[in-house]
Amino acid sequence: MNQKKVYFALIGISIIILLFLLGYYYFGVQKNNGYIIFPGGQVFYKKGNNMTLVENNFQSDQYANITVVVDNQQMHLKFTISNGKVEFYKNKEKIDLEEFTIAYSPKLDIKLKNYSETEMNQEEIKQMDTILEEHGIIGYENLNVKKKISLTESNQTNDIYIVSNLFDESKYDKVFSFAYYFSNNQIHYLIEKVDSVDNAYDLCIPSISSYINFNHSQQSKIVLSCEYFSDIGTDNKIYQLNNHIWESWN
Repeated sequence: MNQKKVYFALIGISIIILLFLLGYYYFGVQKNNGYIIFPGGQVFYKKGNNMTLVENNFQSDQYANITVVVDNQQMHLKFTISNGKVEFYKNKEKIDLEEFTIAYSPKLDIKLKNYSETEMNQEEIKQMDTILEEHGIIGYENLNVKKKISLTESNQTNDIYIVSNLFDESKYDKVFSFAYYFSNNQIHYLIEKVDSVDNAYDLCIPSISSYINFNHSQQSKIVLSCEYFSDIGTDNKIYQLNNHIWESWN
């Protein structure tokens, strides 16, 4: 009789452990899995702490749920991926979204954080001029992009500077794009590209498209989008701040 009690007790404990593990998998691990779609239609799949670029020949589940952020407003839609092209649907009717901030599977706990975009002050412009001169760029007054992005992380403000003359009608012999920041008085580049005008299609204009936080993490991330002249479209990179250095996360 006692052996039967022990036997049933072991079975009960095993079932409880199994249910706990299944719950952890579906509500813990699986909760962190899902799609993230960036401007330009580039699609990543997030699994745990890993991000994988979805290949162009990938076929997604039909009409999967997606949260799309447009002008700081959330839209709850469906989407499909066919041959690398993302299509959004509302009530099974296709809708065109040419511009959006980010789109993600609802089970991903993503929060958008605020950041500011301002003009550079005189000291920062002098720093920019020095950087351009160090790259052999002198006398380029017409810059299509010249701005400072300020992000707050752990009560500290981190500035990223973006400079480019791409898409400018002025005639120069060089095209360039930079995204840089300073840490411990040292300059660090996220993008550092200089080329001849003939190769303008090989360069892109960088911008910060999102400042996001996953699952209430202590470390937020930036999405650095780079828009090309050509059919390449938009390339997106994710960076995470680690010891005052922005490190690639995908």
